[in-house]
Amino acid sequence: MDKLIPWLAVGCGGFVGATLRYALSGWMIRLFPMGTLAANLLGCLLIGFLSALSLKSGWPTPHWRAFLIAGMLGSLTTFSTFAYQTIELAKLENPGLASLNLLLNLVLGVVLVWIGVVFGEQAALRLSN
Repeated sequence: MDKLIPWLAVGCGGFVGATLRYALSGWMIRLFPMGTLAANLLGCLLIGFLSALSLKSGWPTPHWRAFLIAGMLGSLTTFSTFAYQTIELAKLENPGLASLNLLLNLVLGVVLVWIGVVFGEQAALRLSN
């Protein structure tokens, strides 16, 4: 049974993350995929934070880490949808929006992971004091 718990944690987290992504998917502003951008950027920030917190403090525990990072945040973020929507923007003969979508997802995603790591490390230090 102990070997099954991580699998169940990822599956349950995946359900939560996929539901959140579906809720965000309808958020569009003038044909720009804001829902996907919001899901990806939120996921990047939280993955950075929780990963750093876990490495430095041991929390979340492995089962919670499986639920939160691999399950919930893994299913919340969506590289394939981002890639598809970028191609669709380009097909609409709007290379500016396609490029903006590409840059916002990639550049802001990396920046937000970094910010999450910084905050996660600071939180771990506070927990240890």
